[in-house]
Amino acid sequence: MVAAIAVSTALPAVPVDLFLCWPYTRGVPRISEFLGIAIYMYFGEHNPPHFHAIYGQYEAEILIENHEILKGKLPVRALSLVREWATKYQDQLRQDWELARRHEELKPIPPLE
Repeated sequence: MVAAIAVSTALPAVPVDLFLCWPYTRGVPRISEFLGIAIYMYFGEHNPPHFHAIYGQYEAEILIENHEILKGKLPVRALSLVREWATKYQDQLRQDWELARRHEELKPIPPLE
């Protein structure tokens, strides 16, 4: 009689955490994530300086200077949270924009708390 040996093929659980996933998701630098909203900044983007906010099926390009929507749309509450975050971290957004234009590694920005 041969004894059966149980071998686990399950992968260890990996917590979903912004900084563990940093800096790329699907080849695009994710600079922050909070309350279900993911913030991305692409390399070599067109002017004016902006970032991408994704919430569920919604996506918008948000201007760094005045936090207005350049393209796309977000629900009112999500847009309000994105604007609050962008106001708090405007200097860091400007710095990441310059890094992205030079195709250099972007710096993560803390989430909205």
